[in-house]
Formats: sequence, structure tokens, C-alpha cells
Amino acid sequence: MSMDQSLLRIILENHILKSKVVLGQLFNGQQLETIGGRFLRVFIYRSAVCIENACLIRGSKEGSNGALHLMRTLLKPAENTMFQILTENGGFKIFLSLMEDAGLTDLLKQEGDFTLFAPSDKAFAGLSSSDLSLLRSDTDALRTILLYHINNGIFIGGGLESGVTNLLKSLQGSNLRVMFANSSMQVNSVLVPESDIMATNGVVHFVNQVLYPADIPVGNQDWLMLLKRLISYMQIKYISGFRYQEIPLTFMKRTVTRVIQEVPDERKVTRIIQGEPTITKVTRVIEGQPSITKVTRVIEGQPSITKVTRVIEAQPSITKVTRVIEGQPSITKVTRVIEGQPSITKVTRVIEGSQFSSSYGTTNIALEGTDISGLANTEEDSDRLARIIQGRTRKTGSRRVLDGTRRRARD
Repeated sequence: MSMDQSLLRIILENHILKSKVVLGQLFNGQQLETIGGRFLRVFIYRSAVCIENACLIRGSKEGSNGALHLMRTLLKPAENTMFQILTENGGFKIFLSLMEDAGLTDLLKQEGDFTLFAPSDKAFAGLSSSDLSLLRSDTDALRTILLYHINNGIFIGGGLESGVTNLLKSLQGSNLRVMFANSSMQVNSVLVPESDIMATNGVVHFVNQVLYPADIPVGNQDWLMLLKRLISYMQIKYISGFRYQEIPLTFMKRTVTRVIQEVPDERKVTRIIQGEPTITKVTRVIEGQPSITKVTRVIEGQPSITKVTRVIEAQPSITKVTRVIEGQPSITKVTRVIEGQPSITKVTRVIEGSQFSSSYGTTNIALEGTDISGLANTEEDSDRLARIIQGRTRKTGSRRVLDGTRRRARD
């Protein structure tokens, strides 16, 4: 779709509403939504019904699928504020600078329904820099002049009764005399070269003269000469010593816009989960039969080894811990000590006859190899002991006799 076709589609969409609205349903201040999603404002005057700056021709028709309204001009929704319109135009620099000096710029930007007769730069063409400085020096005088160009309500040329002077009360307090005739508009007998420029907060009419309230005099000669150079369509009253009064700005909507510009920072996204502290309890449960410790001690002469086995049974797993303790070989020494009085045996032998030599004394008889552990101190045991000794003695005596016989034979 070409640019011309796109523009044509927008224009056509501005003329079709989303819903059916008949003439009797329209009221002042109403907003009508188009199929393009834009809004058109309705203004009801004494002798006219207008939508934006286009007024209806009598004879609206109602059909089965909608209502038909005939308009004098094309419909176009407002897009910019009064301040934006004047700024983009570029021919109202002095007026905008004076509005700023008077602290009234926000009035052109704020929401509302205003009618502005904006003086172009041509209206200030005869002023020098010193004249502009004098104009800015008195804020109350400057506000009186500027606010006389603005009034509450939206008034378009087609909505005014033709050929009749309409009195519009300005924000300064005095009336503006507006007449619409022969498709042209005049304000205080000053021709309006261009009118009905719709803004989102009102309507703007361009003028090439500075307007001044006829009922406000001037109090000094400097101001009188200044206004005579600005205003040629009327005579300015002079009253010596007159001072301009302060005008309460009750119509101003104070809007504070704070713009904070920061260097983009690096965002570090940290995902944080916050909740009740979790407590982890680890309980080691060992279930099963009581553990049995078996200790086996083996003494064999060789180094003994002690083994301790600890069995821990639990569900589901069984843990067995075997601990082997090894150390130096243990040596066990057993000493049996038997204490008692030493036993002494005395044997007396009497030998009779000439062939035997007699001898007296004590003879130790060797009892080696003879078991006497079973003897007690009874009489029977004593007899046994005597017989054993006698048998030992005979053997000894025989040896001695033989030795004697051998010695006599040698002699």
C-alpha cells in the first residue's frame, strides 16, 4: 500500500465511529471513538453542533445499520498541545518567550479546554530590545496582557453565531469581542488570518496584533509609549500612578515532572529463596540382636593372638567391623614353690662276728632312682623303708668283703 493510500485510509477511518450514535445522543464534551482507535470531541453551541473543528449540517439520517451525519469539513483528531503547535510553527518565538518570563508556559501544556488567540512574531515587529526589556520588567503587567489572549472553553468559528459579537471572558477577567462572519473571524475588530487549529487542550487562532483590555489603563508614560507601538486598533487610557494588580493563577494546574537520569548499572540478578531454617538431624539407628563379643585366649607356648569381633546389625544394611589387635607375644611363666622342713634319715647298722670289722657313724645312702613319694609316717611305711635300706646295704657289704680278701691275699 502506497503512502497516499495509507493516508487516505486514515482519513476515512477518522469519519467512521465504532458504534451507532444518533444526533440526539450527542452532548458537549463527549468523546467518540473511531474504528481507527482515535477519539473525536463533541462541542455543542447555541446554533451549532461540532465535532472537533467541523460542524454538522442539518439533516442527519438514521439507517438500519447506523447513523449518517453530514459535515462541513473533514474530521481530524487533535494530536498536539497548544505549546507544541506554536513551537512547531516557528512563528511565535517572542510570545512563547514572554509566556516563559511570566511563568505561564505550563498553561499551554496542561490538560484543559482553552481558546488561545496567539500573537505571532509580526505583532512584536515594532519593538526594540529595550522595549522588550521594559515589557519583561513588570510581571503583573506582562501577565495582564498575555492572559487577555486566553479564555476558558473551546470556541471555533463555525460554532459562533454568524454576524453577532460574542463576548468571551478571558483569564485576565475582561471580555474578548469575537465575531464570525463571511467565513472569517475577528477578535476586538482584529482579523484572524488563521483559525480553528485544534489542540488536545484547546483551540488556537493566530493573530498579528497584540490584544489589550479596553478597561485597563496605563500608569506611566513609558508604558503608554510602548503599548501605542504594539496596539494600533484602539486608544489606550492613561491614568497617572495606576499599577497593575496581581492575577491569581487559580486556573493553573501545577505539574511537577522529575526526570532522574542515571548511568545504566549492571544488574546482577541474584535469586534469593527465603524460608524457615532447615534443620537436618542425622540419627544413626543400629537395630538388631545385641552384639556378642567373643574372646578366645589360647596359651600354647607360642605367642597368643587375641581377636575381638564386633558385629553391628541394622536395617537395611549390615555393617560388620572387625578389629584385630596384635601385640608382642605373651610369655607365661609358672613357678611352683613347695616349702617345708628338710627330711633327714639316720640309719644305724650293727655288725657282729670276728670276720667283720665294726664301724660307727652315719652313712649317706644313695636313694637315687627310688620312688619314696608315696611314703607316709605310718609304722607300715617305716618297715618298708627299712627293708629298702637293708637291701642297699647288703650289696655294699659284699663289695667291701671282697676288697678285704684281695688285700690279705696280696699280703
